[in-house]
Amino acid sequence: MKTLLIARREYLAFVKTVGFWLSLLVLPVLMAGSVFIPILMSRSGGEEASRVAILDLSGENLTPSLQALLDRPDPAVAALHEAAPSVSARQALRQMASRRDYQAVPLPEGLTPDMTLAAAEARLSQLMQAEKRSVDQVIVAYVEKTPEPHFAFHLWSSQTKGKSLADNLSGGLHALQSAYLAKQKGVDPQVATALREARAEISSLTPAIAAA
Repeated sequence: MKTLLIARREYLAFVKTVGFWLSLLVLPVLMAGSVFIPILMSRSGGEEASRVAILDLSGENLTPSLQALLDRPDPAVAALHEAAPSVSARQALRQMASRRDYQAVPLPEGLTPDMTLAAAEARLSQLMQAEKRSVDQVIVAYVEKTPEPHFAFHLWSSQTKGKSLADNLSGGLHALQSAYLAKQKGVDPQVATALREARAEISSLTPAIAAA
């Protein structure tokens, strides 16, 4: 009991100090800064959006869906916008979210949706080595027939510059494949989407938590 009284007295004495209240104010700012500053630095380098063309050889009219993937805002920035501690931080994050890492541009000369994959990639190999070109990256979409029909995407790039298309679009590209497979199997694409996004409810419990 005496130990508890001493601890209580020490605690009450500490909370009356200036340092205690400063720590309450400064700690959230430091935590927010550790999250926001790296993002601000990565997105304020003044780099222009990477020019991306879409070559759809699939016959499935994927161009609008792929353009939508290029135009969507950075999901990490959007999530931080919701958790921003102040109006000014939210405004800054809103401006960052409005920036796009990619700009959809027309196909370069010599690339058409009715050409073969082999011809397209032979042309792209030359194009990506040219000093002057109108694109930085090209998404080639086609249907691979074996072992069963499925979407395949070749992501051509002139160099390892800027954000990787594979890293940023992989989720969306897998979603397109899921919808295509559902269509092939006669499953409603909306049902396929719901199944893909379904998550189990998982809770970690202890006897004390369960009894609360």
